[in-house]
Amino acid sequence: KEPSAKDFYEEVPLDIKLRGPYGQIVTFLANISKLPRIINVRDVEIGAPTFTDGVPILEFKGTLVVYRYKETL
Repeated sequence: KEPSAKDFYEEVPLDIKLRGPYGQIVTFLANISKLPRIINVRDVEIGAPTFTDGVPILEFKGTLVVYRYKETL
C-alpha cells in the first residue's frame, strides 16, 4: 500500500500476516506499542485456530499504520 499524505504527516500502511499461538501474537502487538513512533493496527482478521501438537495456532492479518512527519524541502 502507498503512503497517504495529510497536512503535516504521512500515514504509511504495512500489511502483516502472523501465525502462532495467541500469546506470541499478543506479545508482538505489545512490543509494537512500545516503539517510539505512533503505530495503529487496523483491519484486523483472526482466523479460527488450527492445532499443532495440541497447541492452538491462530492466523492474524492486519494493517500496521505508521505515522511520520512530512518534511518539506
